[in-house]
Amino acid sequence: KNKQGWEHSSGEGIMNHLYDLEMSWFQHAKIAWKMSFKLFLLSLAALLHGLFPFMLTKTASSGIKKLHANLQ
Repeated sequence: KNKQGWEHSSGEGIMNHLYDLEMSWFQHAKIAWKMSFKLFLLSLAALLHGLFPFMLTKTASSGIKKLHANLQ
């Protein structure tokens, strides 16, 4: 059992990911949606940088590095 008292089932199931992270569906969704929004904004920064190389020179790369560090 995990911290929430859930029994971990063996095999390859969708819910195993949540059990491994010890999160509820809503907790996981909240984090995933937040990250998705941040990635969307970073993609816009990269798009603008591609059109105007003098703008947002480190925004996308530093933002992705921060997101990656938070996942670790």
